[in-house]
Parts: sequence; structure tokens; C-alpha cells
Amino acid sequence: MGERYADIQALAVLVLVPFYAALWEGRDVRPLFIFLLAYVAMCVRNRAEGLLRRRQMPICHSRYTGVPRLMGQLPGRTELEVKRYAEPGLVLLVGGALCTFTPPLGVYLMLAAGGLFVSVMASGVVDRQHLLDLNDLMIENQARAEQIRAMRGDEP
Repeated sequence: MGERYADIQALAVLVLVPFYAALWEGRDVRPLFIFLLAYVAMCVRNRAEGLLRRRQMPICHSRYTGVPRLMGQLPGRTELEVKRYAEPGLVLLVGGALCTFTPPLGVYLMLAAGGLFVSVMASGVVDRQHLLDLNDLMIENQARAEQIRAMRGDEP
């Protein structure tokens, strides 16, 4: 994972989950808070790994979300396909299954699955826009280079 992967959104979870839990008054929200502790532990682990890699040359984008853990179980799928469909789908199924035993955690996971799907799709739109911008710049610079060669009388 990139060093800056989990910034403000990781902190937002710490604030929002207690408010979400308050909506489930009268229900057992302990499994939700156990899940939150596991989430915090993973965030700390990921941050520590990112800081340890800081001494090395960056080998990945600083906001890279990491290789999906499901990649090994889904051969032939691209990283984007796993992140876009398999991960949210699995979280949705697990959330649905947990709704029977612990509705606060189950519904939370189902909402998180939707958020994950939207986030990955939005990231794909932004990436596409960046690629189009870079392509446009390449075309514009090729035209400028031809104009400069013509102005100087250089041969192509």
C-alpha cells in the first residue's frame, strides 16, 4: 500500500462508527466495535509498513490501495476487476449473512460494500480523465514540436 493510502477517511471511520452505533439503540453493537478495533489494527499495520518503506525509493503510488487479498483466489481476474466487483460483492454477502446474528455489523458491512463499489468506480472515472488529459497533452506537444521544427527549419 502507498504511504498516504489511509488518511482522512480512516479517521472518519473512528468518528462515524460510534454515531452509526447510536442508531442501533437496544441492539448489541459489541461486534461492530470489535470489527472497528480490527480495522484500526489493520490501519496501524498498513501505516507502519508504509513508514518502513519510506526509506526506500517509492515503488508504488503513495495512495495505492494495495493488491487485493482475493487476487490469489480469483485467477484470471485483473486487480481492477477484483477491487470493483469481487471485494464489494464478498463484503455485501458477508454483511447479509451477519444480519441474522448481528444486524448492526451486517448492515454496516453492506453499506461499506456499496461505498467501496462507488469509491472504486469513482476512482476509475478520475483515472480515465487523467489518461485523456495525458493523451491530449501528448497530441498537443507533438503538434508544438512540429511547429518548432518548422520554425527552425529542422528536418522531421
